[in-house]
Amino acid sequence: MSRPIQSSPADILVIDDTPANLQLVVGLLRGAGHTVRAISDSAMAVQVVAAVLDGLPEAPQYFKHNA
Repeated sequence: MSRPIQSSPADILVIDDTPANLQLVVGLLRGAGHTVRAISDSAMAVQVVAAVLDGLPEAPQYFKHNA
Protein backbone atom coordinates (compact mmCIF):
# COMPACT_ATOMS: atom_id res chain seq x y z
CA MET A 1 0.00 0.00 0.00
CA SER A 2 1.51 3.34 -0.99
CA ARG A 3 1.54 6.34 1.28
CA PRO A 4 0.54 9.80 0.00
CA ILE A 5 3.40 12.16 -0.76
CA GLN A 6 3.59 14.95 1.79
CA SER A 7 5.07 18.29 0.90
CA SER A 8 5.20 21.79 2.28
CA PRO A 9 2.60 24.25 1.08
CA ALA A 10 3.77 26.20 -1.96
CA ASP A 11 2.99 29.62 -3.40
CA ILE A 12 1.78 28.85 -6.94
CA LEU A 13 0.91 31.05 -9.92
CA VAL A 14 -1.62 29.47 -12.31
CA ILE A 15 -1.98 30.98 -15.78
CA ASP A 16 -4.75 29.92 -18.14
CA ASP A 17 -7.14 31.78 -20.41
CA THR A 18 -10.02 29.36 -19.79
CA PRO A 19 -11.99 30.24 -16.62
CA ALA A 20 -13.12 26.63 -16.08
CA ASN A 21 -9.50 25.42 -16.13
CA LEU A 22 -8.46 28.11 -13.66
CA GLN A 23 -11.33 27.27 -11.33
CA LEU A 24 -10.50 23.56 -11.39
CA VAL A 25 -6.75 23.90 -10.89
CA VAL A 26 -7.04 26.62 -8.26
CA GLY A 27 -9.59 24.57 -6.33
CA LEU A 28 -7.41 21.46 -6.38
CA LEU A 29 -4.28 23.32 -5.31
CA ARG A 30 -5.99 25.30 -2.55
CA GLY A 31 -7.62 22.11 -1.35
CA ALA A 32 -4.13 20.66 -1.01
CA GLY A 33 -3.14 23.61 1.20
CA HIS A 34 -1.23 25.73 -1.30
CA THR A 35 -1.45 29.50 -1.77
CA VAL A 36 -2.64 30.10 -5.31
CA ARG A 37 -2.74 33.17 -7.52
CA ALA A 38 -4.66 32.89 -10.78
CA ILE A 39 -4.21 34.99 -13.92
CA SER A 40 -6.24 34.66 -17.10
CA ASP A 41 -4.61 37.47 -19.11
CA SER A 42 -1.36 36.52 -20.85
CA ALA A 43 0.04 40.07 -20.91
CA MET A 44 -0.52 40.38 -17.17
CA ALA A 45 1.07 36.96 -16.63
CA VAL A 46 4.23 38.04 -18.47
CA GLN A 47 4.45 41.17 -16.31
CA VAL A 48 4.01 39.18 -13.09
CA VAL A 49 6.58 36.55 -14.04
CA ALA A 50 9.06 39.25 -15.16
CA ALA A 51 8.61 41.08 -11.84
CA VAL A 52 9.19 37.89 -9.85
CA LEU A 53 12.26 36.95 -11.87
CA ASP A 54 13.62 40.48 -11.56
CA GLY A 55 13.74 39.95 -7.81
CA LEU A 56 15.68 36.70 -8.06
CA PRO A 57 19.45 37.03 -8.27
CA GLU A 58 19.68 33.70 -10.11
CA ALA A 59 17.25 34.69 -12.89
CA PRO A 60 19.72 36.45 -15.22
CA GLN A 61 22.16 33.55 -14.92
CA TYR A 62 19.42 31.03 -15.65
CA PHE A 63 18.39 32.79 -18.85
CA LYS A 64 21.98 33.32 -19.90
CA HIS A 65 22.68 29.57 -19.69
CA ASN A 66 19.32 28.41 -21.06
CA ALA A 67 18.84 30.82 -23.96
